[in-house]
Amino acid sequence: MPGQFKSTSNRAGGTTFVRPPDEVLGTFDKGFEIYSRLDVPFDRAVFMMFMVAEVHPFSDGNGRSAHIMMNAELAAANESRIIIPTIYRSNYLEGLSLMSNHGNPDTLIKTLEFGQRYVHSFDWSNFDQSLNVLKKTNAFMRPEEGDRDGIRLRLPRAVDFAPDNDENDGGDGSGGGASGGVSRTQRGARASSKKSASSSERQGVESMDQVNQGVGFAGQLRRLGTSLWSGLMGGG
Repeated sequence: MPGQFKSTSNRAGGTTFVRPPDEVLGTFDKGFEIYSRLDVPFDRAVFMMFMVAEVHPFSDGNGRSAHIMMNAELAAANESRIIIPTIYRSNYLEGLSLMSNHGNPDTLIKTLEFGQRYVHSFDWSNFDQSLNVLKKTNAFMRPEEGDRDGIRLRLPRAVDFAPDNDENDGGDGSGGGASGGVSRTQRGARASSKKSASSSERQGVESMDQVNQGVGFAGQLRRLGTSLWSGLMGGG
């Protein structure tokens, strides 16, 4: 039933999610204790997304629920949201798998950080322009096609926003790699256009220093994933 927690266990691929009913409630109880100690909006957003995705509390719609919860945290802090373009889906799923099965948060954090910087590069008030730039940066390409042709999601460049510019070089292959990393050139790039707001007026994460503040957040996320994975949070 919509809005009700699952009554039977669920799984996807090789991942078995938290068992109902006690382990679902117990995991959320412990998870929200950790969540309450996080101060940085991005940290809270990633943590919330992973917790919902890992618990998989509903029979359907868990991925959508996790993304809504993640972006609700960013919206509350007036930060850029995170989207996972089609070509970037494999990176995102790999990050989730590494966190769920091995307790390693690095790929997931880097993937979502790049996703936020990607969103922050757009002037979303102009639909036609945004759609055009999404196409130029390979957002709609299927992951298997990108892997085959060596094409990756890339951050927009100023030229992508120029009127009547149909250039699409397919990216340089460095943005959106399996590690979620980007090249030094891409890392410093910020798209601009006449209708873009100034950088001082737009919110977003600017560096990995702000995203992953040492072992604090990564350690919390790793410990949550390990606890979920091993069933230590059950019986709450």
